[in-house]
Amino acid sequence: DEFIKLKKQEFVEQAQKHQKEGTLLYAQYVDDEVVEYIKNSPTITPGIRKGDKIIATKTPYQIKKFLNVKDERMKRYYSCYCAWVRGAIKNCTEKEISPNFCYCSTGFTKKYWDIIFDQPIKIEPLETPLTGALECKFAIHIPKEFQK
Repeated sequence: DEFIKLKKQEFVEQAQKHQKEGTLLYAQYVDDEVVEYIKNSPTITPGIRKGDKIIATKTPYQIKKFLNVKDERMKRYYSCYCAWVRGAIKNCTEKEISPNFCYCSTGFTKKYWDIIFDQPIKIEPLETPLTGALECKFAIHIPKEFQK
């Protein structure tokens, strides 16, 4: 739990540093709105612990556009990292893609936690732009020996 708090604070500080220096974070400029969104979204990087899981939400792919657009379809579009899913959302054909497709995206988060826990962990998508949610949210299963 302390590790998660530390990593969240580091991410907020990283965003603030990019804002102050006018440099890019995930290929995007950071302003007050982005920093506040990161600060006030508890599940965004690295997530929060709920029982035997860590619930984590990915930072939206194009965060400024995500924050500013009002249309929910486009908000989902700007949230998603996957070009295939973004295309399907834009063309209103996302129902043609299996929700299992988003297990591909879990791999990026899984690798990080596999290293932290020094073992393969289970991770599953809870909700994604493909399934109608505004953001990608994952459940990271904490190995038993770390569930203290």
